[in-house]
Amino acid sequence: MTKRRAVNIAFLMPDCLRDDCPEGTKMAVLNVKKGNLIVPDFNVNDQKISMQGSSVHF
Repeated sequence: MTKRRAVNIAFLMPDCLRDDCPEGTKMAVLNVKKGNLIVPDFNVNDQKISMQGSSVHF
């Protein structure tokens, strides 16, 4: 699990989980293999542009 992948996952999580989470929930990714909890910090607008570029490239 790379930090970039964790950021991408955390960016997408609110779209799927918003209805099940209380207000102010911060999304994180648990790397079970390494035992690390990754709480990414990112600019939403920059991440949206990055994800759009990645999807076009894919």
